[in-house]
Amino acid sequence: MENMSSHEEIHLPGPSPWPAVLGLGVLALGAGVSLDAILVLGIGVLISLIGTLGWAYDEIREGQGKKQVEETVSEEGEEESREERKIEVEEEGDEEGDEEGEEG
Repeated sequence: MENMSSHEEIHLPGPSPWPAVLGLGVLALGAGVSLDAILVLGIGVLISLIGTLGWAYDEIREGQGKKQVEETVSEEGEEESREERKIEVEEEGDEEGDEEGEEG
């Protein structure tokens, strides 16, 4: 297995009813074909289409939410790194001040 860096995570989708809806639609579709029942076949197609579109919509919405979270995290990281740089500069200034005080 490949080595994963500490910031990479495996994506696990949230709980969703859409896989079950799609499964029910495919079941109705199969029943409509095997029983030669046009009405059941049509209902299966409709339920399958609704399940597929609902599942796709959830994934798109989840992806956009993840992107916004990543942007927020990166902005917070930039703020933290700016603060760290500021602290480092202040510490360097303190060290220079201490060296001048020792000389005098």
